[in-house]
Amino acid sequence: MNIFKILLLVIASFSSLYAQKVTQFNFQISGYTEGVPVKLLGVYVDQNFLADTAKFNSEGKITFKNTQGFQEGMYYLLLPEDKNMQIVIVNGENNFTIHADRQTLSANATVEGSLENKLLYENAKFQANLEKQYNMFNQELRSTPQQTPQYQDIRNKMQALLDGRDVTLQALKAAYPTALFTKFKLAGQNPKIRFSYRPDGSLDSTLTMHNFRLDWWNDFDFRDTRLLRTPVFFNKMKKYIQEYTAQQPDSIIISANDLIDKTLINKEIAKVVIGWVTGQYKPAQTKLMDGEAVYSYLILKYFTPERFEEIPQEELKTTRQRATEMQASVIGAIGQNVWGKDKNNVKHALYDIKSDIKIVYVYNPDCEHCQLETPKLREIYDKWKGKGVEIFSIVANPKDKAEWTDFQNKYGVNWIDVTDPQLESHFNEKYYIDITPELYVLDKNFRIIAKNLKPEQLPEIFEKVLNTH
Repeated sequence: MNIFKILLLVIASFSSLYAQKVTQFNFQISGYTEGVPVKLLGVYVDQNFLADTAKFNSEGKITFKNTQGFQEGMYYLLLPEDKNMQIVIVNGENNFTIHADRQTLSANATVEGSLENKLLYENAKFQANLEKQYNMFNQELRSTPQQTPQYQDIRNKMQALLDGRDVTLQALKAAYPTALFTKFKLAGQNPKIRFSYRPDGSLDSTLTMHNFRLDWWNDFDFRDTRLLRTPVFFNKMKKYIQEYTAQQPDSIIISANDLIDKTLINKEIAKVVIGWVTGQYKPAQTKLMDGEAVYSYLILKYFTPERFEEIPQEELKTTRQRATEMQASVIGAIGQNVWGKDKNNVKHALYDIKSDIKIVYVYNPDCEHCQLETPKLREIYDKWKGKGVEIFSIVANPKDKAEWTDFQNKYGVNWIDVTDPQLESHFNEKYYIDITPELYVLDKNFRIIAKNLKPEQLPEIFEKVLNTH
């Protein structure tokens, strides 16, 4: 299943719910000639969509008009010369006008008839002025010797600017708590770092980061679906999952659960989060060693008929069944027994191998990647087969015996190599195979300790395991 298809379904399902009363608004921008075309782009999670087009009239005015109404959210006016202006559209603000000049655009824009856009442009001017002063002080700081009164004075001035920004933000929150711009601005703030220290006074970076992650969503209003139509939501979610979460299955699952639990008060946001996070760890599309562990967990917990009624039930059932099969071969699970017959029709079983490390290798003779990787695996095996490493390979789907034996001879297959054309051992269900070659590493107790590796990555695993004996 293509998870991003679900996101498109979500957009289609809910976009009509938010087409409301804003049917017309205007830009008055001096400096552009009549007939110059412009575009209005909307935002949905990580997607931009064309909301409307218009042209300047002889007075430098652009009017966007839609009898169906524009959806609430943040938009971008795309102008010639790769210039743009941001705009906020909310219910109750109709037929407003934004005045600007071609040379300065947002820097000196004024607004008539829209509180949201007045807040947007006033804040942009405030932020630009703050950044200008802050950068000036920062440059001065670099040329000032540390441990001097002048250095500390500059630091104090820089902190005063940041404190002033916080005061302004809190004033915005107090005066206009329900405004979309306020929600957007609050959501975009990073939480203040709560430093934690060990008993000896040293910084506990692990606990400090843990607290930072706990506070990450403090100012995000999950009840407000409009935030899906601003850039802040996707950027915040992506950082939380991909940058501030250790890229290990257990950590990702914990973070995903924590985030999804917060979204359950809003089914639209919940669907987007579930779909996006799951899609990041879809097999064959993720670089995470055991992305299947994350993907299958989320599919089985959250992709239910009740939550995703728009997905065809047969498709959902098939996806959940495949996720169940994936969980049988995640890292930490006990690898199940599989068997087959070699080219001499002799039966071999994985569980008959007594070595400290077992490799389950599934390949196809006509697979180009298999033809590249198998000689590399042979080279590694020759170095380690006397040190407690054994390979059990399964030919997934040979056309005939001649093709199989030709592959063995050409690429030097000199380990236990079987085929199971009738799928008697159900190896395709016991070990998830999304693309060949597929490689699993099992320890002496048949526990899966690594997977989805290239042959050149194996020696590091071998060293780690065999050195423990």
